[in-house]
Amino acid sequence: MAFFGGPRLDEKVLICDPLLTYPTSMNPRLRKLIGSLAILVYLFAYVVVAITIADRLPSNFILTLVYYAIVGTVWGLPLIPLMAWMNRTPR
Repeated sequence: MAFFGGPRLDEKVLICDPLLTYPTSMNPRLRKLIGSLAILVYLFAYVVVAITIADRLPSNFILTLVYYAIVGTVWGLPLIPLMAWMNRTPR
């Protein structure tokens, strides 16, 4: 053993990596289950935050209309990478 307890260059080191013993791709059904649960959690949190912000807006029809138009459109953008991951084919 070298100084500080590391292996020397001439020593054989047994690498114990638990990731090497498991398959590298996730089961598609499990991936879709995890993604579906993540979507539900995200949408619940998004709606709570959107309503909380909407309650604090001034009572102006145009401002409320623009706010809900933006909030109603933008909610899907963060889900695009998640849905791409969910539908990715295993290697």
